[in-house]
Amino acid sequence: MTRPGGWVELVEMRYEAERAEPAVQRLLDLTRPFLAALELDTSDTVYRNLDAYLTKAGLTNVVRHDAAVPVGRWGGTVGSLMVTTVRAGVTRVCEVLQGRGMLSGDEVRTLLQEALAEWENGRMAYPAAVTYGQKPPV
Repeated sequence: MTRPGGWVELVEMRYEAERAEPAVQRLLDLTRPFLAALELDTSDTVYRNLDAYLTKAGLTNVVRHDAAVPVGRWGGTVGSLMVTTVRAGVTRVCEVLQGRGMLSGDEVRTLLQEALAEWENGRMAYPAAVTYGQKPPV
């Protein structure tokens, strides 16, 4: 909600990694059905339609920018912060996968170590859409 003439900004990331290496891709593949069962968007419907949603909501001057958010040292400060964020989230998700019997404790540890090395040392990025629009004046 914003006042007339005010701006609304939405950001959405795809559920895919550009240049994903094997351990990261396995994590994405393992977690996709789990997250979809929670009705989270793993098919990128929201990502693809973010600007249309703002237009449909009646906003004007809608603009969309697509960007690749780096993950790893190659991405500087942003990339390093993303590694920290991804590590924390994926660690919790792997605990759930282990609790549901999808991975053993050893598999979780190995997969997390491999994925963390790929994120830190690889050149992966996550596509993101940044979209904003203006509420018309009264």
